[in-house]
Amino acid sequence: MKATNLLIALAVLTTGACDLNIADPNNPGPIGENPSPSEVSAAVIGVILAARSDAADWNLDAGIIGREAYRFDGSDPRFISELLHGQLDPGGGAFGGDHWIEEYNAIRSANDLLDVIGTASVLSPAEQDGARGVAETMKAYAFLMVLMGHAEDSIPVDVDRPVLAAPAPLVANDSAFTYVSGLLDSANAHLASAGAAFSFGLPAGFSGFDTPAAFQHFNRALKAAVEVYRGSLGCGVPCYTAAKTLLENGSTFIDTSATADLFAGVYFNYSTNNKDLPNPLFQNPQTGENFVNPRIRDSVETKPGGGFDNRYTAKVIGRNSQTTDNLTSDLGWIRYSNSSAPVPIIRNEELI
Repeated sequence: MKATNLLIALAVLTTGACDLNIADPNNPGPIGENPSPSEVSAAVIGVILAARSDAADWNLDAGIIGREAYRFDGSDPRFISELLHGQLDPGGGAFGGDHWIEEYNAIRSANDLLDVIGTASVLSPAEQDGARGVAETMKAYAFLMVLMGHAEDSIPVDVDRPVLAAPAPLVANDSAFTYVSGLLDSANAHLASAGAAFSFGLPAGFSGFDTPAAFQHFNRALKAAVEVYRGSLGCGVPCYTAAKTLLENGSTFIDTSATADLFAGVYFNYSTNNKDLPNPLFQNPQTGENFVNPRIRDSVETKPGGGFDNRYTAKVIGRNSQTTDNLTSDLGWIRYSNSSAPVPIIRNEELI
């Protein structure tokens, strides 16, 4: 058998027309020049999935640091010892150094698409602009998550460089926020030139925002949020005014009516379908490791007729008390009630 295998191998090596550069179907390379419509569609979905990859973990860590949540994880006490007690380890990819790699992977995926979309000869200029608008919007969202997770750090933004080029310089947060704001404006301009429909589909979490005109409302909602953040960082009145204008001139999807749906918005969706992922934040609220910080109950408002505010009862349920590292909670989360529950990117409640 060994001799036979050796003869086959020698025959392959001595065949001039043989190409041993075999692609790995499980790890496809970046999208190439002159992509087909199906390749562009796959790349757009890839950008969104890359942006989704850190959403659940980001929410959990932000909830712990924001004193909304506990995670009593017997296998990793750093959810308390580092996130609550500090100091954050900047070299620890799961905690102090988290919310970086996943976001820059999403940014790279967006850049890969943006670098070649202009060569897609089978797509019209409008269809190309549709892909640009979505990719740039999600790229801006990824940068925004880096900034929100590293509020006092400098970050690189000019990262679309050749592998052998010098690393991108770090820029201060106000400059990075300005860059993100401009990137959203560039995306909005491309969406405005994208015609009536995209040449690709979008995930279910973008339902209602799956045409260029509707996607602009999502883009402008992110822009309004960014301008508020910029206002708090020193831009002041001009940025606050820009956000107010966007929220009042119909650019976003804000609804302040008495019947407004506070949950309306854009989401990352999950499922148990083949080749998809379940929502990592879904747990049995009675046995899971994620707990509600009891301060939430202590400060909850009551309704005029009695009883806790609906915003509390929709998210929190009682459970058996547990104490870890001198922290105690008898409350569990029902915010994500099943493995297909979506995670919001931005909602009407936030805009209001």
